[in-house]
Amino acid sequence: MRIFKTVLIIFILASVLRAGVLFTPETTVRTALHLHSEYSYGCTYSIEEIVSRAKAKGLDAVILTDHDLIEVKYGIFPLRRILRAGVELNSVFGSGADRYFSEAENVQEKYPEMLVLPGVETSPFYFWEKRYNSLVLNDWHKHLLVFGLSAADMEKLPTTGNKNSWKYKPVLLWPLLLVLLGFLFFKRVYLVKFGVFLIIIGGIFLVNNFPFTAPDFDQYSGYKSSMPYQNLIDYAGSKGGFTVWAHPEASNNLDFPVVSSVRGRFFNAGLTLSTPPYPEVITNTESYSGISILEEGYKTIGRSGGLWDKVLFEYATGVRKLPSYAFGETDYRKEGEGTALDGIQNVVNSKKGDRKEFLEALRTGRFYVLKKGILPAVPVLEEFSEDGNVKIAMSNGSKKKLTVTLIKDGFVQKIVEGVTPFSMKFKVLVPEKNKSYYRLEAVMKDGGMIISNPIFIESSAEKIK
Repeated sequence: MRIFKTVLIIFILASVLRAGVLFTPETTVRTALHLHSEYSYGCTYSIEEIVSRAKAKGLDAVILTDHDLIEVKYGIFPLRRILRAGVELNSVFGSGADRYFSEAENVQEKYPEMLVLPGVETSPFYFWEKRYNSLVLNDWHKHLLVFGLSAADMEKLPTTGNKNSWKYKPVLLWPLLLVLLGFLFFKRVYLVKFGVFLIIIGGIFLVNNFPFTAPDFDQYSGYKSSMPYQNLIDYAGSKGGFTVWAHPEASNNLDFPVVSSVRGRFFNAGLTLSTPPYPEVITNTESYSGISILEEGYKTIGRSGGLWDKVLFEYATGVRKLPSYAFGETDYRKEGEGTALDGIQNVVNSKKGDRKEFLEALRTGRFYVLKKGILPAVPVLEEFSEDGNVKIAMSNGSKKKLTVTLIKDGFVQKIVEGVTPFSMKFKVLVPEKNKSYYRLEAVMKDGGMIISNPIFIESSAEKIK
């Protein structure tokens, strides 16, 4: 009996404490996420220019996320589709998703050593609100990054402005009743004029409602909480795609060109653009792939004990079906403006040039987020494994001071100051039930930073099952 117990314990530990994530030069894919090309309004770089620049900076993969649709419209009730004003600017859907994906594919063939993934930055929902003598456009900049879909599936993203995703609504045929009623009145001479009136009114509304389709959530229905966003997340997930919350802690109340170009045209009303920070979406939605922790997602979401830890803990305890991973985004539009192309990277543990393995590594959290400091050399997470090993070095082998923080289930377990090349051993505790997780942060003196994705440790009870 004692031998059996010993064998069982060894089996459990071998299953729980598996090899972990080991990064080597051959299995390190440096990736830039959230890049805008000339398919986005105000941007001038072609896809090939971006890929060429990325290669020159030592990157191995780029995930393009041009705006899927930049279209804002406001209509007067009850003829909102006829009596309306708005603006539409350059975007993927405006240029054609097939063209966008085809160009990305051509560039991929020209640069086989790079991975080129086309995606979009989308505004799933926006809504209008009247305040005093001003129209307010709410939540236009509440964005999700979507990639890993085909062009055909991308074109049907369920957003407020994307007519390709609108559904047939038989209720919009109601004006036919007015037309039929009008013809019935022709049987009475004294009602003919009223019948003509009904036919005209019915005809006008038929034109307004044509082609009798509508979005799941329109811009006049008011605040809808997380429902429009969960709808898009579920759609992308059903097609095998990725969804990442973009800049969730950023505030956007500026007067962009899309706003100033239509100011004063909305029936003598002013126009305000309002998108406050939206960290609450992290806990209000589920089954999304990840969160942009850097740059605009660390203060209340990514820090120890923040909303990301809450989401991870909910997954570990069985409340959520899927974990959500930390991503880094650049929101790159032009060199010299904002974050550099290689300023924030997702360092993925997969074979270089292997798209399938790369996507699987992203899907399972086998990557970490890297923020470059002011020095050319960057920290490299060589190992963070489930047997308790941590190894961090500098890309040029130099010695640099750093502070490493180990976090377990949302609580700081250990803070260690050291010098690269840095190594640390921590004790992995197997939980009695469900799962627990470990993650780490490493901060360099020059501002460089590493944020790992979590290692989940299953309980012995789960393994026995």
